[in-house]
Amino acid sequence: MTPEQDRFSVALTLGRYRLRLDLILLLALLLGSLVRVNGLDWGWTDFSPLPAAQAPAMSFYNFHPDEASNVLVARNFTESDSWRPTGELYGQKLDYSLYGATTVYLHVMAVKLASVVGGFTPFDFEDPRSFRDTYLAIRWLTQLMGLASILLLYIAAHHLYGRRTARWAALFLALTAFHAQSGRFGTVDVPMVFFMVWSLAHSARLLRFGQRRDLWLGALAAGLALSTKVNAILVVVPLTVAELEWQFARQADARMALGARLKFLLGHLFGWRLWSAAAVTVGVFFVLNPYAFLDYHNYLFGDHAFALFHIIRNVRGEFFYPFQIQFEHIHPFVYLFSNVLLWSAGLALELAGLAGLVFMGLTRRPADRVLLAWFLVSVALTGNAQVMFMRYALPFLPLIALAAARLVQGLREEYKGGWTRPASWALGLLVLLPSLQWSMALASVHSVEDSRISAGRHLKQVLPSGAVVLHERSANSIKPVIHRPSYTNVCLEIPALQRAVESNTASAGQQVDALRARLDGVEWAALLESNRKLGFDRNGGYPVIRAFYAELFDGRLGFQTDSVFQVLPRALGITIDDEPAEFSLRYYDHEEIHIFRRRSAQAVDSAFVALRARLEDGQDRTAALARQALAEGRLEDARSFAEQGLNNGTAGASMFYEVLARVFEQAALLGSGTEELDLAARYYQKAIQTDALFREDRLADYGEFLLALGQREALGQLLKQVASQGISAPRLDQLARRLRDGSPTP
Repeated sequence: MTPEQDRFSVALTLGRYRLRLDLILLLALLLGSLVRVNGLDWGWTDFSPLPAAQAPAMSFYNFHPDEASNVLVARNFTESDSWRPTGELYGQKLDYSLYGATTVYLHVMAVKLASVVGGFTPFDFEDPRSFRDTYLAIRWLTQLMGLASILLLYIAAHHLYGRRTARWAALFLALTAFHAQSGRFGTVDVPMVFFMVWSLAHSARLLRFGQRRDLWLGALAAGLALSTKVNAILVVVPLTVAELEWQFARQADARMALGARLKFLLGHLFGWRLWSAAAVTVGVFFVLNPYAFLDYHNYLFGDHAFALFHIIRNVRGEFFYPFQIQFEHIHPFVYLFSNVLLWSAGLALELAGLAGLVFMGLTRRPADRVLLAWFLVSVALTGNAQVMFMRYALPFLPLIALAAARLVQGLREEYKGGWTRPASWALGLLVLLPSLQWSMALASVHSVEDSRISAGRHLKQVLPSGAVVLHERSANSIKPVIHRPSYTNVCLEIPALQRAVESNTASAGQQVDALRARLDGVEWAALLESNRKLGFDRNGGYPVIRAFYAELFDGRLGFQTDSVFQVLPRALGITIDDEPAEFSLRYYDHEEIHIFRRRSAQAVDSAFVALRARLEDGQDRTAALARQALAEGRLEDARSFAEQGLNNGTAGASMFYEVLARVFEQAALLGSGTEELDLAARYYQKAIQTDALFREDRLADYGEFLLALGQREALGQLLKQVASQGISAPRLDQLARRLRDGSPTP
């Protein structure tokens, strides 16, 4: 069929130029816009936690920590003359942007331009409207790059397979749910995909025409993608394979022996064309990220969580951060397909895409080999990651959309018969309609108020002044919607408890005691994000933490559920429970919030006594015997039990070091000599070193010991060291006051 006969193409004559519009492409862009543009100012609300007299008319909230970090890096770059885009993430200062500099520069330009057009002060976080407009400018940029990716994928598919395949590919990517959802935030992943698809478009032209211009432009786009996020380096695979395929088709004999074929391909792999393209990619990366070369040791091997090799080791599962608890027992490769791709693309599109890749393997066109090589290398390097967030699926999504389009259109092109055309249309619609429904459902969560803001409204109405409110330590917790001067906030500190369990330094009884200590004084409400509970449920380990969450949510821990706030994806009358998905799918914009209200202090005490009795282990029972002997003055028995506990294992070692310290302290006070005092000091220090949960109490115990001996100078040095580390506790503050006032030992 010629272009003139194509009923979905319209030719426009503009002066001397003739422009052909593809109506299906326009439809894809329109549908893509409809499932992306709603809720870009999500977080803009009339709610404020401040008292009515102080509350602004409107406020802006952002609950995506990566987006907040990117905006902060862009602001820091405008306020600094450093060649490093610096920032801070999760409380850790960075000497450079966590990601590449491409998006830093783009974000700065977008905000500056929008501020001129919109008349607001850029990066003014004190003014709610400027705060909102700064984020909105960056979100619009991300949105436009997401829509442009649809157009670029159409161009790539058109050069690889023709117009009909390109249309299906554009439609599928336009309605890929997670690509649409990610485009509503000012993060780096959608811009990275934009540059990757741009490079792919030049790879497709290179395969078709073999022009050096496309090789170099593809390398340029690859450099921009790499400077956005380093895992985009995989886009050099289709560019390289396209070059080799074109060289082979131009010069080689398809009937040549395998050895001769390998020699031919290796010759061009190390030829000047590919090396010049590599120089372009590296050169672009260097121009945008000079610190990666000039400060390479810190960039690659720095002693911080965001050095490149630290990130790689983390992704490979060498260690876990507390928020990665859900990944500890996943099966690499399986999780990529059974969860991440499933929820990001939807079941229909994922199955069609994977079937399309199999179809490519059977038909084995040069274009098929280009895409298969990209897919297989990406799966090999990404699929075996032990930590796999939903955003890791984004580079796969254009490829999945294109592979599904190849399958749909390939049925018409590869097979003859009257059935192929209706079968192709039926298959395309079977993929398209569920994708539309899923993308509309994810878009719907931005049409209503965020659950954290709704929870804030409720708390502002019902919390009495001075109420003690418990919350989770989280990058997007609900702290911003609680007016802290009006209430006392207490952090649950589950991550600290998790680290103590992983390092085997806390017994079961110590873990229960730590949780009880956190709830001490929490009279009215506790606020929990459900993902933390689900993560420990899926993990299967950490019995104390899992029992704590289970009994709290079941109402058996002295608290009752006051209210639950949740927004679920919904479209076309269907509500989708996405709880089984990797948590970041809902973590940023439709988290489930539970509010609990304490029944009575006695109920909490009784519940924790029962919980401890049920979960305590042999170390706890040995420690109880040691403490009882110490209280009764049986120092030798207390020492024997403590040494027995230390010999049994490291869990709860601090309990036994504390007992030994008190044994030798009492022995010294009974007149045994200075050796016992030295031993007491040594065991107090060991108790401090091994206690991950009650370190402040151990420090205070040691401080009391020093004060009892009259070693005020040593106590002063201890308190100064404690203050420099940001450690604070009532007992330590009391010690500091007594030292300052010269008070005697009580």
